Amino acid sequence: ARIEAARAGQAGAAFSVVAEEMQGLGAKTSAIANELASKTRTSIDDLLELIGSTVGPGDRFGAAVSVDGDRMLVGAPNDDDRGLDAGAAYAYRRVGGTWLEDAKITSPGVLPDAFFGSAVALSGDTAIVGAYHAGQGSAHVFRATGAGTWVEEQVLTSSAGLYGFSVAASGDRVAVGGFETVDVWVRSGSGTWSRETTLSSPAGPG
Repeated sequence: ARIEAARAGQAGAAFSVVAEEMQGLGAKTSAIANELASKTRTSIDDLLELIGSTVGPGDRFGAAVSVDGDRMLVGAPNDDDRGLDAGAAYAYRRVGGTWLEDAKITSPGVLPDAFFGSAVALSGDTAIVGAYHAGQGSAHVFRATGAGTWVEEQVLTSSAGLYGFSVAASGDRVAVGGFETVDVWVRSGSGTWSRETTLSSPAGPG
């Protein structure tokens, strides 16, 4: 009987240890859950702050994003300000840790159904926005000339088709993707863009 009582006592002590460990694990799990919830709320708040001032339902704000330093460019290719699905892009500046809308960027040459903003790229004060879906497509180069002011420097075109489906920018060079081709453009000192070279798929079309 004494042996059984001792065993029972040992089992009870072991159970107490396990119970304490479970309580500790529960506290850690709760702390992790609270931290994740806090981070999720912060992420959602940040997202809500970056919704463009005139974004409407179905504009696809955020379909393309580019960041360089304290600037950000966000595409909204189904914006309807210049016609159904003509598209737009929103420029942001980070000021004191807060992202502020700098400008809404559109182009007078953009046609309905162009999907302007389906591709965006940013390098310093230069932004390039693709609009591949109307006609043969196009890419539009803008330059920031001051807070809230983006001036369209040039519209880049090609007969390749789907032109502006992808874009990239680095300093005074931009690259524009079309159907089976990529054009590299370079900016001169006067601000004029000229085609530097065209890269084609080694395998050819298809």
